[in-house]
Amino acid sequence: MRSGSIDARADLCANHYAEMRLYVEQLGLPEGDCDDLVQQIFVVACRKNAVIPESIPEQRAWLCEIAGPLVRNHKLIERRQSRAREFAPLPVSAEAMAMSPEEITYAREALRVLFEGTTPEEQALVRRYLLEDATLDELAAEIGISRSAVWARVDTLRKDMLAHFAILQSRDQRWT
Repeated sequence: MRSGSIDARADLCANHYAEMRLYVEQLGLPEGDCDDLVQQIFVVACRKNAVIPESIPEQRAWLCEIAGPLVRNHKLIERRQSRAREFAPLPVSAEAMAMSPEEITYAREALRVLFEGTTPEEQALVRRYLLEDATLDELAAEIGISRSAVWARVDTLRKDMLAHFAILQSRDQRWT
């Protein structure tokens, strides 16, 4: 097969599309993402200036080598986006904010318990991220650390707050 020719690349795609799609499905990619990723595999393969292997089994192995990192990267991005959706602030309605004096007192106590053991800086970080809709990039610029470090702090604080909330639930059944 002429490796640099358009015919060689077209044959590669035609001969291996179905098996590459099955391969990425077996690697656990969601159904809706398979076609896009298979197309990406062939784009990467066609951009490589390497010689396309001659035999079908060698071509298959070569394409699988290309597919592996692409699938891992896709899953990593999906996992990060899923976490971001999980921690997106919830909209609060005006009705939900109309609280009785007892509810306000209890909410203050709940916040006090949730913030036990956190510094004022950590409280400000959580407030900016969860209540004021600040992005990780904005917070990173304000604090002077990387975006991933901001995410790690927010995630750790979230887990700590959930643990404190579990304590609050065990003390008072109104929060269950």
